[in-house]
Amino acid sequence: MSNNNFKILPLPGITNKVQPNTNSQYIKSLHQLKTIAHDLNNVINNISIGVDLAKEKINDKLSLRNLLDNIQNNSEKANNIISQILSEEKDIYKKSKVNLDTIIDETIISVKDSLSDNIKITYSNNVVNDEVYGNKTDIYRLLLNLIINASDTLSGSGKILVSLENWFDNTKDEEYAVIEIKDTGKGISSNNINKIFDKGFSTKTTTRQSGLGLSIVKEIIEKHSGFIKVKSKVNKGTAFKLYIPNLKQEEKISFKNETVVIAEDDSFQREVLKDLLTSLNLNVLSASNGIDVLNYYNREKIDLIFIDKNMPEMNGIECIKEIRRTNTKLPIILSTGSTNDKEIVANTKHISKLLLKPYNFEMIQNSLLELLV
Repeated sequence: MSNNNFKILPLPGITNKVQPNTNSQYIKSLHQLKTIAHDLNNVINNISIGVDLAKEKINDKLSLRNLLDNIQNNSEKANNIISQILSEEKDIYKKSKVNLDTIIDETIISVKDSLSDNIKITYSNNVVNDEVYGNKTDIYRLLLNLIINASDTLSGSGKILVSLENWFDNTKDEEYAVIEIKDTGKGISSNNINKIFDKGFSTKTTTRQSGLGLSIVKEIIEKHSGFIKVKSKVNKGTAFKLYIPNLKQEEKISFKNETVVIAEDDSFQREVLKDLLTSLNLNVLSASNGIDVLNYYNREKIDLIFIDKNMPEMNGIECIKEIRRTNTKLPIILSTGSTNDKEIVANTKHISKLLLKPYNFEMIQNSLLELLV
């Protein structure tokens, strides 16, 4: 069959006058879309780090802090969409400090209105430490699906009990946050209990698509270095327990006046980053391009460089390669909005840490702790 008359659907914001045999135009349109996505990434990054700075300065105003949290949550969701646009093969799995109590609250609020009036859902928090290192979006998705699955077993009436507690594994010297989702539904038979995490397995008779399968739920938990336990009794109910390692409680981060160079051509990002890092007791020098960084490097004792990939005159990669001619040990963090950059891949050995935009203050702190302490 000839392909001479195929049509290419227009992309948003791109001209819809696409003629037959214009693969090059289609590729160009994709390139334009990626360029837009990169620019949008920078805008979102301004929002994200700006919120972090605002929280530091007005954290006594609870209602305003909640509003800023909402802005930040939406920025993260927008970034997930952008990551899908930019990634040609697979998304980089992003993790950050996550508050499980907050996610559970958000999940229950989002699902409550869709439940039957005869289904009662309750939540109890019995934890000392509810923080984990994880992917907030995936944790939300798996909780949402487990609660929906629980409601499906209740046939319109019953209880769903959600709880959060801590458990210490003495054999591993590890503390876990344990989320339990328990229902009073029809339960799972002994014949099926060992199959529920198999790919494609389902006990549902309906054709309705409920979301994640339990095999994917298990994969997500394992990506968080955790595990799942399940108990069930026919006509009595089912309980899923999700174990995720807790973040260790750390004292407030404060460095020892190390000198850090921030290189970012966006003046707003540069100034906000300078304020944030200065609050950590760091001596911060700011630059707008790679040439400025080299000038600092040649006349100052530098402990770390935080540099953006895309800058005028001399970009981040060119600057890093120049520094590595004489210094292979200086910690260098490269920031970028791209998840699939061939130039970065080719120069990975020169980069101490890669930080994807939009990053937040905590991600920066963790990177600094890893490289300076």
